[in-house]
Amino acid sequence: MTFRGLLERLEAAGELKRVGAPVPLGSVAQRIADEEAAANRALLFTGFIDAPGRLATNVYGTLARVASAVDTTPAILWDVLQQAVVRPGVPRTGPAGWKAEGPVNLGHLPIPVHSAEDAGPYLTAGVVILEDPATGLTNLSYVRLQVQGRDRLGFNAATPHTAAIAARALEGQGRLEVAVAIGVPPAMALVAAATTDEGRDDLGVAAALDPQLTLVGCDSVALQAPAEAEILIQGEIRAGETALEGPFGESMGTYTAPVLRPVIRVRQVALRPDAILHSVAGGQSAEHITLLGVKVHQELATLQATFPEIVRVTLPRVGGARLVILTLRDRRPASAILRAVLGIRLVRMAICVDPDVDPERAEDLAWSLVRRTREVGRILLLPASDRRGPLTKIGVDATAVNFGAMDERRVQPAPWQDPAGDRA
Repeated sequence: MTFRGLLERLEAAGELKRVGAPVPLGSVAQRIADEEAAANRALLFTGFIDAPGRLATNVYGTLARVASAVDTTPAILWDVLQQAVVRPGVPRTGPAGWKAEGPVNLGHLPIPVHSAEDAGPYLTAGVVILEDPATGLTNLSYVRLQVQGRDRLGFNAATPHTAAIAARALEGQGRLEVAVAIGVPPAMALVAAATTDEGRDDLGVAAALDPQLTLVGCDSVALQAPAEAEILIQGEIRAGETALEGPFGESMGTYTAPVLRPVIRVRQVALRPDAILHSVAGGQSAEHITLLGVKVHQELATLQATFPEIVRVTLPRVGGARLVILTLRDRRPASAILRAVLGIRLVRMAICVDPDVDPERAEDLAWSLVRRTREVGRILLLPASDRRGPLTKIGVDATAVNFGAMDERRVQPAPWQDPAGDRA
C-alpha cells in the first residue's frame, strides 16, 4: 500500500478529516491538538495561505491505525512484525513516482514549527535510509531534522543503532550518504519505528510486510528508496561539520537543549505530483507517542510469552512511551517482571496493578499506588544510563497481597432496588 492509498482508506473509514480551506501554516500545531481532543482523526491540509503544498498529520495517531495500515490488528501486530523480521522478503524494483525539482530549496515544502519554543521548522516524519558500511545492510529509522537553511538539515539520530552507523561511516569514510523518504508505504513506516535484528536488512523486513513494496535507485546517492514516496530528499553528512540543533519539544513534554549535531547537505529534493508532506507533531502528540511506543510494545509482546500473567499492557500517553502499566492476572512476586520490563531501553518506570484497577484512569492508578504499596520491597530502583548520563529506573509492585480477600476488596455502593423495580 502507498501512503496515498492509506489516506484514502482512512478517509473512507471516517478516520481522516480534510481541512479544505487554506489556513496559515502556523496554525497546524493547534489544529492537531484540537483534533486529538475531539475525534483524534488524521488530518489532511489541502492548502496553506503562506506555504506551498499539502500536509498530512496524525496518520498513525492510534495503534489500531498502525496495525490496519499493514492489514492486521493490534492483537497480532507484533507476531506479524516478528515473522517479517525472521523471514524478510525481496522488494520489487520499478520506476520512480517522484521527480527532482530545480535548485534545492527546503522552503518550498510546508514544514511547520511544532512547539512554541522549537528552534524552527522540523521534518519529523522522514524515514532516514542509511547503508551500514560494516555490513552493507540498509537501516530505516526516524530522525528529527531541523531546517537550517535552503539546503541544510540538522541531523539528530536518537536511535543507538542509527547513531552507530553514522559514527562508523564518518570515522571510516569521512562522509555518509543519506536519503530521507517522506510519505512512505506503511510497511516502511512501521519498520522504521520498530526494532529489527542488526543482521537483517530493513528493506527486506518491510517487503515481507508488503510484497508490493517497490524500490528505485536514488539519483544522487548510492541508496534505494521507495518508488512511491511523496517526497525524497538526498544528501550527505560530512565528518566534522556540525551546527546547533534544538531546542525541540520532545516526547516527555519538555524541550531538549541545543546541542551540536551533524548536518545533512541536501543535494536534491524530488516530489510526486501534488506531493503530500507527512508531518508528526512534536511533544506528546498522539502520533509521536504511538510511533515511539512501537519498540516498547514489540519488546513487551516478547516478555508476555515469558510472563503469561501479564494480561494487559498500557502505555499512558503522558509517559511518553517511558511509563508502562502492567495488569497481572495472578498475584505473584512482581519483581522479576519489573526487572525484565525495566530492561527495555526506553522504559523508565513500570507499575504492576491488579485487574480491578483501570490503568487508563489516573484516579484508579493513584489509589492502587497508595493502598497496595504498603509492604517493604514494593519499590524497585535500578541504576541505568542513557546518552545524557546516569539515571534511575523505577519499578512499583502495586498489586494486592491477597487479591480478593475482604481487606483488599474495593468498596462499591450497596445495591438497592425499590419496590417498583426501578433503581433509585
